[in-house]
Amino acid sequence: MRVCKLSLPSSALILSAISLCCPYLSAQTPPAAPPTPPTVRVYSREVVVDINVTDAQGKPVHDLTQADFAVKEDGRPIYPRSFREHRSDQQDADAPAPAPALAPNTFANDGPPAAALPLDMLLLDATDTPIATQAVVRQRMAEFVDKLAPGTRFAVFGLSPTGTLTLVQGFTSDRDLLKKALKSHKLDLSITPLEDFGQDPTDVAALPPATGAPAPRSTAALLAQSQQVDLNLECNHAAARAAYAESALTQIARFTSGMPGRKNLIWFTGAFSPRMRDKQGSLCYDSGPDMRLAVGLLDHSHVAVYPVDPRALDALARNDPTAYPVRISVFEHETMDSIAEGTGGKAFYNTNDLAGAALQAIDAGSNYYALSYSPTYLNDDTRRHNINVAVDKPGLTLLYMTAYHAVPPGETTASSKQVDKATPLQSAMMRGTLEPSEILFHVGIGSGAATESALLPNNAADPKVMKPPYRHLTLSYLIDLNGIQFDPSPDGNYHGQFEYAVNVYNSADGRLLNSSALAAKPSLPPAAYQSMLASGAKLRQEIDVPATGEYILRVGVHDLTSDRVGAIEIPTSAIHP
Repeated sequence: MRVCKLSLPSSALILSAISLCCPYLSAQTPPAAPPTPPTVRVYSREVVVDINVTDAQGKPVHDLTQADFAVKEDGRPIYPRSFREHRSDQQDADAPAPAPALAPNTFANDGPPAAALPLDMLLLDATDTPIATQAVVRQRMAEFVDKLAPGTRFAVFGLSPTGTLTLVQGFTSDRDLLKKALKSHKLDLSITPLEDFGQDPTDVAALPPATGAPAPRSTAALLAQSQQVDLNLECNHAAARAAYAESALTQIARFTSGMPGRKNLIWFTGAFSPRMRDKQGSLCYDSGPDMRLAVGLLDHSHVAVYPVDPRALDALARNDPTAYPVRISVFEHETMDSIAEGTGGKAFYNTNDLAGAALQAIDAGSNYYALSYSPTYLNDDTRRHNINVAVDKPGLTLLYMTAYHAVPPGETTASSKQVDKATPLQSAMMRGTLEPSEILFHVGIGSGAATESALLPNNAADPKVMKPPYRHLTLSYLIDLNGIQFDPSPDGNYHGQFEYAVNVYNSADGRLLNSSALAAKPSLPPAAYQSMLASGAKLRQEIDVPATGEYILRVGVHDLTSDRVGAIEIPTSAIHP
């Protein structure tokens, strides 16, 4: 949360809102049968490609020109619209100035201001990492912090053994804060119930292959080598871990979407196989479709992913090279490579130099060439588009996003087992989760002087815990409509549909006390639409909180057409009379 100054332009139009007729939004208990969401259509009209160029010693190569690069999409030459080199040793003159401070009782979800260096993130994944290795990662990363260049801004995330993503430390260049975060209890250091067989040292150390049998070519064949592995259980565990990882990456993409500039995510993970079959030979899960959606969101948010397998040589030391834990890592590394290549990052494995891998990731993410171009396909194109970049100089290595989908494929395999997932708005409205910035907005909060005995209309309070007297709060939104999709219609107007909501949580135990959700379906003449794009849209909403005590407001906006979302969390102690 950032508190700064907001000036509400008088030219902003006020949209009318209608109450949602579905039950009040509960972030803790998703509805049993949610309505079918609209089909997402996100068309890419500009492709941005970051290219990291290194020499034979792995050092960044500087001072190349646009003429040195040959770019092709689907085999056809592409002529960039823009080209720029970014260097860690030079300031970016075009970085926008920090946003001005906001007025009292006004809050924004637009994240940290842009700076010369990219934003870097650490994700410590306990869901996919054995507990013994988790402790090693913490120690190596504390040492790594001391090696960071001045001004490097990092955030630290933790993915718990049960799949909960936590922002342990927001973006900061303070090394002491980063070290404190790496020792925080928020990083849940415990054994995951979803761990692969053989990852824990107490498991059987080595599972020998069938004598004289050729090397198996599938995960199912590897597991079938031993009767000690419950193949169905392994499938279920891997399916859940894949879903948790996809959810975490999606949350991080939405969280960073409104933050300007490039972001680099260093993800310490043991990963998971891309797909797996159960003992009956049926496809247990296929992580491909959902992971492609997550990678598409990361691309849109300008996030390059650098997965690092921290198990590395420890697995080889404890196991024979033909053992299951070692051989299954081939499939897990396939997942890491796929995500890295899809976002322009690089995967690191088979090394114990974790700090070195992280430093390489930062170096690659801070020294690169950025070019953009307009694709030549039509808007209804949904295919995978392959990108090829070449430099006519010997001995150079290029790292860049190799493909993208104009419309991320949303279908999942019919036989896949799916972990229950919340909708984008439900996820955004959960207490303590990341604050997505795909839709940017400011919200001013006013408080009535007197207490009230009756609830406001459109409030859906829990009667067991929400007792009078109440305090009425009025929320005044200013929403950036550039994050909301409006489509032209035959009548010449622009039509959109989005919802905005506020939840009230008990700050002590996180219990949901009250909520209000409203929907807006504006139909705007072209002139009004253009005006609102420039000045924003004003909306109002009212919510009740108990008259005494400390509470947390979670405020969110969700575009029902594109599924973009924005949210912010505000303690009532920050709202002053």
